Amino acid sequence: MAIKPMTGGQRFVTAAVIGLAVALAMALLNRSITARSVPVFSVDDLAAQSPAPIDREVIVTGTWTVTWPTKEGHLRVVLCGHKGRADCHFEFAAADRSRLERRLVVASDVAIRGRCERVSAGVAVLRDCQLLDSPPSTE
Repeated sequence: MAIKPMTGGQRFVTAAVIGLAVALAMALLNRSITARSVPVFSVDDLAAQSPAPIDREVIVTGTWTVTWPTKEGHLRVVLCGHKGRADCHFEFAAADRSRLERRLVVASDVAIRGRCERVSAGVAVLRDCQLLDSPPSTE
């Protein structure tokens, strides 16, 4: 069986269908990426959030106030705002704690990414945290 060459009209329709399919695929991809982006909150906004973004990655910005080791061997970093607080738990070896604390002392206002475990009574608790180099915009 021989394949017949397409006419000009058939080529146009084929190109249009392919173009629409590509446009639809790009729109779906963009929506998927946007849906997975990490929301950014100030400490006060996250602490007042209802319902809170539980079990979701968030970025929280605020003023570093204190750090201390937890009984699990983590380092807890506390960020404060005007009304709220975030307890951010970092999991790493004791030797890395001093490096993190030096970065916090220099920065003061920081951005931390972590998984929001709970928010209650004006305190947000984040796990698996990492200190970001520069705070993203909260707008």
